[in-house]
Amino acid sequence: MSTPKKSRGARNTGSVYFNKSKALWVGQLTVGYKPNGKPDKETVYGKTKTEVRIKLEALKVDVSIGKHINTEIVLCDYLRDTFLPTKALQVKPKTMEFYDYTVVSYIEPHFLKVKLKALKPLSIQNAINKLARDKSPQAANRMRRVLFTALEEAVKLQLVPTNPVKAIKPLKVEQAEMTIWSTSELSRFLTFAQNHRLYALFYLTISTGLRRGEVLGLQWKDLKANVIQVSRTLGYAKKELKLSSPKTKKGSRTVALSQDVLDVLAQHRLRQQNELELLGLEPDENTHIFLSEEATWIDPRNLTRTWHQLQKQAEVTRIRFHDLRHLSASLGIKMGMDAKMLADRLGHARASFTLDVYTHIFEEQREQSAVSLLAFTNPSNLPN
Repeated sequence: MSTPKKSRGARNTGSVYFNKSKALWVGQLTVGYKPNGKPDKETVYGKTKTEVRIKLEALKVDVSIGKHINTEIVLCDYLRDTFLPTKALQVKPKTMEFYDYTVVSYIEPHFLKVKLKALKPLSIQNAINKLARDKSPQAANRMRRVLFTALEEAVKLQLVPTNPVKAIKPLKVEQAEMTIWSTSELSRFLTFAQNHRLYALFYLTISTGLRRGEVLGLQWKDLKANVIQVSRTLGYAKKELKLSSPKTKKGSRTVALSQDVLDVLAQHRLRQQNELELLGLEPDENTHIFLSEEATWIDPRNLTRTWHQLQKQAEVTRIRFHDLRHLSASLGIKMGMDAKMLADRLGHARASFTLDVYTHIFEEQREQSAVSLLAFTNPSNLPN
């Protein structure tokens, strides 16, 4: 009599074979995966092939309801050993900082020794609520977002049967009121900063709405005729100042410049050439448009400090550097830009997002654009 061969069904239906030494039929089923990525298999025995098949079917039901999850896997071990290393290969350094910081600062303190199988919606909701009270709703939502992403990956890796974060809604966050200078404050600041070596940086930012990292990443080769190409950003990644490409495809864009902006940049270029010559350096097309006095990249934090000092000296309302982006958007809307045009200029992925952010400004402009026919009700006002 020949030995029965090992039989395999469709994917993850299990395998069945006859073990001569034990004189038993054996069935094996992959019930999940270990943290190192290797299959975690369960074995069943029976006197007949049919008996083993029945046991395998029962195992599959248990797997579907989460009874055979590796209970030894701790959430924080999974995050550090599997989730974060995988994310590091998929996202940009700045985004990776967001994941690292959230795991270390928010998730680990609440779930230090909690095993994956023990994660339930109630315990996660309680942790989110506590973080919202102790820190902020924004921080709590960041924790929820990273947990959701991490556990979605855990489901795909068959480490958990379902994602418990799906049952939890993000907390409502009150939108911070947008602070924008009045036209008189804008005029006062520009007049005061006119002789500052970074005057062109502020002028360009207000005109274009570029982000801080984008304006610091500009090189002279990016300036072509009356447009500037945004293709890189300067910022910190793992405590090191680095150049990187914009976060999204829409971030790489071409922005039109008005003649006054071009004139200000031309004056700035002459000033920069004089500064570099004194240092024994010769600028070229790869030179950054904005450099420190030592001809190095401008640290974003130093720019912020300079920005706040100038505001104080100019006696204008203190706003964030990022609020210059909102100021630029406001000026664009008042000059007739629609949401699509403004989204392209600011590098937003969707015009709907731009419309949501600046709804109140668009509404103000709509109110001012009301058409009156009063002049036409009096024949004497009509042209001949």
